[in-house]
Amino acid sequence: MFNIKKIIIFLVLVLLSCSVVCATTINNNTNIQSQNKHYETVNNNTSDNIEIVSNVDLNTANNQLFDNNKNYNSNKVQLKKNTNTIQNIYNSNKIQIEPLNSQNNNSLQQYDEEIIYIKNSSTDYIKIFSNNHSSNDNNILINNDFNKKNNISSNKIINTDFSIYITNNSDINQYNVDFNKDSKVKIYYTIDGTTPTINSSFYNESLQISKNAVLSFISVKDGVSSQVYSYQTRSVTPLVTITNVSEVQYNRQNITMQSNVPGTIYYTIDGTNPTIASRIYTTGQIIEISIKTQLKAIVKDSTGKISTITFYQPPQEITAPFTIIKAITSLTDNNRQQVQFKTNKASSTIYFTTDGTNPKTSTTVQNTTSEQIITIARTTQLKYYTKNNIGGFKSEIYTYLPPQNHTASPQITIYNTTKLFNNNIEKIMIQSNIPGTIYYTTTGEIATIQHMKYTNEMSIHKNTLLNLLVVDNSNQTFRYQYKYNTPVERIININYTIAIPTYVNITLPQVAYYSPSNSIYNNFIVKTGTNGIVKMPCARVIQITIQNKEFNFYHKYNINNGYDLSTNAYFVPLNTPSNTPTTCTPTTVITKNGILIYATSDEILIKYYNIAKKDLNQFTINYQTTFKQVNNGMNLFEDTTYNLNDQDTATVSFSGILGLDDGGVRYQLKNQYNYRYNDWKTVSLQQLCNGNTPQIKYTRLNIPINITDINSISKLGDCITTTATTNQNTITQDETITYSGLIEPEVGFEAIQTFAITTKKITTQIIQTYINKNNQYTNGAPKARYGTFMTALTTIWLNDKYADEEKNNYTIIWDRTTDTTAACGSHIIGGYVTCPDTTMGMKLYSTNITQIKNFRFITSIMLSQIEKVALNFIRQTTQSTIATLFAGILNQERFSTIQTGKYLTIQLDNDTINNPKIKINMETGQVTDTITQYNNQYHGAISNTITDCFHSSLTDFLISGLLNTIQKSILAKSLINEANYITQHPGTTLEMCFLSRKVIKGALKAINFVVVGTSVGLIDCLDMSVGLMIVEGELVLFVKDNYIPENTWQYISYHHSLYDHKSFHFINTNTHMTDHIEVPYDENTHTYDRTKAIYI
Repeated sequence: MFNIKKIIIFLVLVLLSCSVVCATTINNNTNIQSQNKHYETVNNNTSDNIEIVSNVDLNTANNQLFDNNKNYNSNKVQLKKNTNTIQNIYNSNKIQIEPLNSQNNNSLQQYDEEIIYIKNSSTDYIKIFSNNHSSNDNNILINNDFNKKNNISSNKIINTDFSIYITNNSDINQYNVDFNKDSKVKIYYTIDGTTPTINSSFYNESLQISKNAVLSFISVKDGVSSQVYSYQTRSVTPLVTITNVSEVQYNRQNITMQSNVPGTIYYTIDGTNPTIASRIYTTGQIIEISIKTQLKAIVKDSTGKISTITFYQPPQEITAPFTIIKAITSLTDNNRQQVQFKTNKASSTIYFTTDGTNPKTSTTVQNTTSEQIITIARTTQLKYYTKNNIGGFKSEIYTYLPPQNHTASPQITIYNTTKLFNNNIEKIMIQSNIPGTIYYTTTGEIATIQHMKYTNEMSIHKNTLLNLLVVDNSNQTFRYQYKYNTPVERIININYTIAIPTYVNITLPQVAYYSPSNSIYNNFIVKTGTNGIVKMPCARVIQITIQNKEFNFYHKYNINNGYDLSTNAYFVPLNTPSNTPTTCTPTTVITKNGILIYATSDEILIKYYNIAKKDLNQFTINYQTTFKQVNNGMNLFEDTTYNLNDQDTATVSFSGILGLDDGGVRYQLKNQYNYRYNDWKTVSLQQLCNGNTPQIKYTRLNIPINITDINSISKLGDCITTTATTNQNTITQDETITYSGLIEPEVGFEAIQTFAITTKKITTQIIQTYINKNNQYTNGAPKARYGTFMTALTTIWLNDKYADEEKNNYTIIWDRTTDTTAACGSHIIGGYVTCPDTTMGMKLYSTNITQIKNFRFITSIMLSQIEKVALNFIRQTTQSTIATLFAGILNQERFSTIQTGKYLTIQLDNDTINNPKIKINMETGQVTDTITQYNNQYHGAISNTITDCFHSSLTDFLISGLLNTIQKSILAKSLINEANYITQHPGTTLEMCFLSRKVIKGALKAINFVVVGTSVGLIDCLDMSVGLMIVEGELVLFVKDNYIPENTWQYISYHHSLYDHKSFHFINTNTHMTDHIEVPYDENTHTYDRTKAIYI
């Protein structure tokens, strides 16, 4: 720091207890300006009381640099002079205002000033000095503006070889005066207001002066006298200062009081003027007051002098009581709803109207209290406000509207019941107009039914990401997300997982465990015995690209600048400024959009997380072979690009097999051929087998491996497992990755999976809108993405059209409330369409529960046919579950009907290729179907031919068929008739005729245990085997359970094979007994005589 003898000092006084009258100091945001217009102070919401007094003659207003009639009540003071800014840094009892660099140092006329304010028990003072002077300066030219202000010529030099301190004496009416000066400097002074000369009193020790004294002095150095400096001490006027020590929260605030003199503080809180008979304040006491409190305080000092009244009332930041409406029932059959008032504050009254009028002015207003239940009509506008009975605080008026139909989605509203407090906490209440349960997380984690249930008002941080899961009383689920100061958004969580094997299975003629039993090579055994299987671990490299940033990960393979998957799991966020991978664990709860990658003993798992917020979304994963450089070589990779609503969000590239550990295979061969040499890990396999050629195969494809080049196995491709989850819908399947490089570049994909995800009905208008986008997509991957999306969307559209047609036949009202997903894909095997949830997200309403069951049955059993029709648009030969199953039964293939509890399953016994089956929920009528294609089970339809032309012609066929369908439907009265126009492909038959309304209704009667005559209404449709199958079993149980005599009914059945008699067996899970039906075979007609079926 500066040597005090060489510092230019302008004398100023800061008298906290003995200076100017202090105004009330409450935490405010007022900018305070000095009388010198070139300086300003900025208050920064702090509470230290800093009083700055003139450094020249207090008696002369023009000489005041600072306004000593204002309170500088901040410990962060900013002084601005022209373009020079000075900032304060606060540290304990010392406040130092440090200068920023001057923007113009070209002349002494412009310089930064440094101001130090030291606050301790005995001394208050301010020093102003330049930071531009050199160490040998004794005098500094004062800023010209200041000189002009104080009538000092610009070239006048001011003596600065002393400083003065004026502090409190123990006697309240006395002050100590001390000078800190150069030894060559002499101080002469007067205290009676006269002008000092060298004949006046000489300062040689601390002196005492009384209050109101005028101290005048000169300094003399080397015979040169300074100008006259004058200071007038002032008597202290008692004053109370009220300081808030908390913000206003819930209509209350904490305050403290201080006085500037020793004495007693008296106060009132009812707005009356305090006297010495009022309440006495204890030093340091924290008082909690209401925002309605009018606090008045005085102080009586030790001399008996009483201050003027200080008044304080907190800011009027009202936190009113808050009420939400809790739905107790859904909309009832008579279009009414029961709701309950839920208030966050006790002792509150709710005032409401049900006629839409203002409850604060209406003559129809009613009142109630929290937890009360009322019934309102669907058309009611429930308007209400809440008043706290204690404080009298009133909320705003809020309006609640019941659901407007019986199939409406919940309307979720989040209310801020408080302001955002200084600690960034707010309180909220959550309202739903549909009854159900709300689960939530505050960590960003996806909410599940295992998480917290919302019940009452809750606190959340400003940065909290609140995820909600709403489960209504019909068990439908809805997801929402909330961030501070933003609307509630409905969301769809998307998770897509790729499991890439880290080993290859090899089949050997024999596999066994060899000693020692703890050999690591025994761990490679998958299956022992003949045609046993041994694993060969392999090396891989994974590259993740997000926003043009590439990150390399490796497993059992070293690369430069990569992340080792053998030691850690990693998470790479999406859409953040820094996408750098962070270390985590496989069980880390994912709270952000991004990619989690880690390795297990058998596979590398790549988990993609994202959120869709539209009511109709497209999500596509495109697989395409490419070449990438790894270290110094080029290798085949599979680029997996994730595209959400036509935006690429990330690309994951995984390599083919980069190296194999054949130790497990060699260990088996070594022991089987008694090879005794230590080089068994490196010799050729033929040498290891004593010149014999081992018969080893690639297990997955059952292909023999060339033992001279075992690494050629890496050219046979991979089988990866993918799992796509959108909220509650999950689709898992295997994809074969060939890395062949033979795919024509214009195709743009080796495999593609696209999902249409929606929370709304798909109308013809929506389909037309997307048809109009056809020309936006170029041939290749973009058009394939568009074509597969349109096929999936068409499936939902046809389902919705069919449901709309059938709803009148069943007096049903329906709407899509929860989300549904339809998937369309194409790979090396062919194409497919699948819908994992056969309810298709439909919420149904009817006053007749049986009709709901019937409608569920007809729409869900029709779905696989609709999926087949959608896939037929691309003019491919296709199969659906229902069509394949019925065709097999009509061709007299063996089939089984198995009842387990409430489920009835019907399947072909010997179709191991497609394995079609349907499962009927006998309580709800819901049908779930599955059909298999190369180990993948689909709820829908598959093609019998490769569909890689989605990149061009197949998509064109689709659009053409859709346009034709939309045009023809103008005259069509039903979806079935419309479907006849769907395809122009020669030879294609539409099995929709299998499901005529008459047959379905007959089958439904059987499900409902209704006997409709000797033929149960189905004799005229014997080819309609779906009806026959459903009757089978359920009608038998009905007869048995109700003891209806044999001669009153005839049972229609269908035999497995051409035996003379065939018995059908049903396990009754209620009685744990076996039910039997026997149907004879008629040798004359070579058919089964169903009319003579016997119940045993």
